[in-house]
Amino acid sequence: MVITLLVSVVVIQGAALAAVLVYFWFCIPAPAPDEEPSDAIRSRDGLLDDYQNLLRETLTRIGMEGQSIAEIGASVADPNNDITSVLRHELTERVNGLVEANSRLRNDLASANVRLEIQCAALKRLTAESRHDWLTQLPNRRAFDERMVELYGRFQRYGEQFVMVIFDVDSFKSFNDNYGHAAGDAVLAAIAKVVSERRRSTDFVARIGGEEFAILLTHTTLKQSEQCIAGYRRAIEATTLRSNDRPLRVTASFGAAEVTTGEAAADLKHRADQALYAAKGAGRNCTRFHDGSAIVASLVEELAAT
Repeated sequence: MVITLLVSVVVIQGAALAAVLVYFWFCIPAPAPDEEPSDAIRSRDGLLDDYQNLLRETLTRIGMEGQSIAEIGASVADPNNDITSVLRHELTERVNGLVEANSRLRNDLASANVRLEIQCAALKRLTAESRHDWLTQLPNRRAFDERMVELYGRFQRYGEQFVMVIFDVDSFKSFNDNYGHAAGDAVLAAIAKVVSERRRSTDFVARIGGEEFAILLTHTTLKQSEQCIAGYRRAIEATTLRSNDRPLRVTASFGAAEVTTGEAAADLKHRADQALYAAKGAGRNCTRFHDGSAIVASLVEELAAT
């Protein structure tokens, strides 16, 4: 009876885990390079973690059951047992068969565990790479959009204010035209390095396309963001680059807007873009703010200029 029960447990666990692994190997796709951000990716990662935990727990249980089978085998082999030699021989063979089956199952599950861990690591690496800009080493547009969704959720639930800042390199086309695309890439990489070094722990900086970058400033208002944005702009202005022993002057124009109730993310981005265009029109290397009704200059920059 005990042996029959143990056989059933081992078989049932093996079948259940096999179904789990089959589902993982054949039903969970790796993220495509152009896959859009979605809750499905986070759900998949959580599911993989659950499968790994299940596999580890099953390995532990099967190991314990292997010990129980071995103890039963020792009991059967005890010459003091009141059983016939024929029955003892038959039971011993069956117990030995269970021990071998248990050992094979443990080995198979251990191999599956290794494979599962490798595939989980590969999937998570691909997910991270798909949200990374190789040139600047910053998060890319996809990562930026995901962060926006997160911040909007927190704004709607808890009223946590944030400011979107869009900036791009002034006269960037001239770098490519006059010095070559390698110089243009060097400018983008240098700016990314500058803003990354200046970035506060709560700031999110991303390259969202071409020479355009974005910063999300959390737990702040438009007025409170002025000093921070001015610091980013001045740091870029102070950047020195050289191409063929010729100095390159790098500046950037900034536009910013604060999230408002009832406004979609696309509308916030549009207002920040409008402020950026106004900064370009005002002579570049400056900042403009969209306060929800009008575009205004930076008081911090005006005071610094006087």
